[in-house]
Amino acid sequence: PTAGEDCLEGLTFVISGTLDSLHREEAAALVKRHGGRVTGSVSGKTSFLLVGRDCGAKKVGAAREKGVRLLDEDGLFSLLDAAKAAAPQEAAAPQEAGAAAAAAAAPPPKKQKKREEGGQEGGAAAKEAGRSQILWTEKYRPRAVDDLVGNQAKVRALRHWLQDWGRVHLRGGAPRAPPGWKGAPRDLQKKAVLLSGPPGVGKTSAAALVARELGLDVLEVNASDARGRADGDPRKGVAGKLSNAVKEKVTNARLDFSGAGDGLRSAASGAVVVMDECDGMSASDRGGVADLADTVRRARVPVVCICNDKYLQKMKPLRAVCLELDFHRPRRDQVAQRLRRVAASEGVKVSEAGLSALAEAAGGDVRLALGQLEIASRGGGHAVSYDDATLKKDATMSPFQAADLLLRADCARTHTLGARVDLVFQDADLVPLLVQENYVNHRPAHAGNAMQRLKLLAKAADAVSLGDLVNDRVRARGEWTLMPFAAIMGAVFPAAYAAGAREAFTSYEPNFGRFTSYLGQRATMGKRARMLGELWARAKSVSGGASHKPLLGAARGGFLQGHLPALRLALFAALLEDGPDPALALMRGYGLDREAFDALLELTTYATKEAWGADLYAARVDRKGKMAFTKAAHQSLGPTAGVKEAKDGGFVKLKAKGG
Repeated sequence: PTAGEDCLEGLTFVISGTLDSLHREEAAALVKRHGGRVTGSVSGKTSFLLVGRDCGAKKVGAAREKGVRLLDEDGLFSLLDAAKAAAPQEAAAPQEAGAAAAAAAAPPPKKQKKREEGGQEGGAAAKEAGRSQILWTEKYRPRAVDDLVGNQAKVRALRHWLQDWGRVHLRGGAPRAPPGWKGAPRDLQKKAVLLSGPPGVGKTSAAALVARELGLDVLEVNASDARGRADGDPRKGVAGKLSNAVKEKVTNARLDFSGAGDGLRSAASGAVVVMDECDGMSASDRGGVADLADTVRRARVPVVCICNDKYLQKMKPLRAVCLELDFHRPRRDQVAQRLRRVAASEGVKVSEAGLSALAEAAGGDVRLALGQLEIASRGGGHAVSYDDATLKKDATMSPFQAADLLLRADCARTHTLGARVDLVFQDADLVPLLVQENYVNHRPAHAGNAMQRLKLLAKAADAVSLGDLVNDRVRARGEWTLMPFAAIMGAVFPAAYAAGAREAFTSYEPNFGRFTSYLGQRATMGKRARMLGELWARAKSVSGGASHKPLLGAARGGFLQGHLPALRLALFAALLEDGPDPALALMRGYGLDREAFDALLELTTYATKEAWGADLYAARVDRKGKMAFTKAAHQSLGPTAGVKEAKDGGFVKLKAKGG
């Protein structure tokens, strides 16, 4: 059922238990769509407790104690139907009054009416053109410190640090703690500040606005610039790398010829260097962070460094020389308040539920929230509904949530093909793997019996295979235009065939999505490939291995399938019948040491219950025999000559230690 957007405004709901036809998320969205609030616990401000099967006894008891009314799913639908029926009656009186006023007003002459209509159309067109020229993220960029959303305490600390910088570092004064400062006093003596926090919370804007309000010239350096280590040759100066120009700017102070002071201008009349995205320095910026830390130590102007994640290992040298100010995501009500002002300025009507949904979907990123509001308003004219506001909420969805949503029975009904492809592109590498791992646990909604279920799962498996072929073509040949097709074949089609309720195969298996086992299996495959390459190279590189080369062959696959199992049986026959010495002599002929023996066991032990695949060393050699074999192997073989892979794909022998 649907009703007016604000028909539940002022009402607070708590949901408990499993509803008959709605998921809990769908019920919460239904309440929010009509202006209501959803909280997690019952309080004195709760209006209704929406209950279903297996509802929490604690919540029900709290609701009865506080006089909160209980409501089931049918009751919620009835509440919305009643609000929908009451809406036309409430709107009748204003419509009648408007009709009477329109009848009393005399119609204007035709020419005047045409001029007015033309003027209105021209004004609307000009207004629409003006709205479409500048993006809202740029149009409503903060112009003053008061325009920043959240983190006001950090902004005040930054302002105080910049104001006090010249007195502390140029004239030798003692630092003064700002009001409410809870950090260590010695941190205020540092020559640089590090602003860290998630994207879109106002770090760069705060640094630029505070600096300009204090009269400082801002030199901003971004991650797209070349920020490698400065040249050691002082003759290059600013004509060298950008790092040289930054070092020249930072390590020089301005002279003051006004006759006042000590010949150096104060920090308020100087400059500030803003190093943005410091954690984005890549391998091409060799020594960038370390050189920046060295520059900070010799700085004669304040330096503001900005990053998203200060806990990266490469940021450790910079953190040691910086005052750290952590910016946090603004609260949802703060973002909603900014969006409300922007919507009023643009003449866009948005409900409170829509604003809250936009703020929640943006996750504290004000830029993202403004962009979503602009897209929704341009798609729906000057009115944005709750559904329009939540249209882009999937942008913050994790790969696990995206895979679960693709495998839900109603995904094809609630999401178009393009929307499902967008779900895959939340993580184009991981989402298909999660779908391929979990589709067999779902009972297809279109399957009427077990045979139909097997047929649908077989079609899903065929789609997975085709998706792997397309993905291999994309990766091997760089045909990235096939990525949407790979997403459809590798994830959307298998999920469409298998979409339905999830079920566990055993009573011990948790009934939620498993992480993909492909990554672990691939890591194991790579490890065993390295083991095989080392054994193969050892056997071919030892001097006594010349007689075995015809048996080894040129391919490692033949060595693994034909030679290693026979070598394993020969080693165990010698070890069990004659003791360690014959087995060690055979190992020495193949260039194997004790570690290579363990690799041989791992490569020739198979996941089977048959006798040919059993681990003979663990099954037939007792503990005393293992200890004797290990001791004899270390004494007899010693450090074995190693091998390494050459550039041409072959292997070259390394000299043994001491030789």
